[in-house]
Amino acid sequence: MDTAHRNDGADETKAEIYEAMAVINRAFEQITTALCKLESKGVLAEDYAYSQELPIREIAARINCYVLARVNERELDDRNHYSRMRASAEKRQSLKEGGMANKILSPDPLSGLFYISASNLDINTLTESMMCSAMSGVNSSRGTMAR
Repeated sequence: MDTAHRNDGADETKAEIYEAMAVINRAFEQITTALCKLESKGVLAEDYAYSQELPIREIAARINCYVLARVNERELDDRNHYSRMRASAEKRQSLKEGGMANKILSPDPLSGLFYISASNLDINTLTESMMCSAMSGVNSSRGTMAR
């Protein structure tokens, strides 16, 4: 699978979002620093910079909270999406290697019958495993599956 297929621009967009947040936060910091500098030069009244710093920091915090809430939604969606993709890829790889069939359907050494050896198994996984086992010839010479 080529890199262009795997990376659809989401990483660049994510980086741009975090960079924009950094720009916003630096801008608020520059404003408060500039106000303090003007106050120290006598241009602004004493404590003016401090009195303006509180609402500036409040606005910055409000913006950060809003943006982070939205980003958090996207990050949770990404986490869930990529978790499902990883699990699916691991499942395909395991099925390709025959590992899932060996974990799910195990032959009884005495009777040659197969039994289900996984405790919390969904029907789709079982069906896929049985199909893989049948296709690979595992089921053909050892007997039939126990009912």
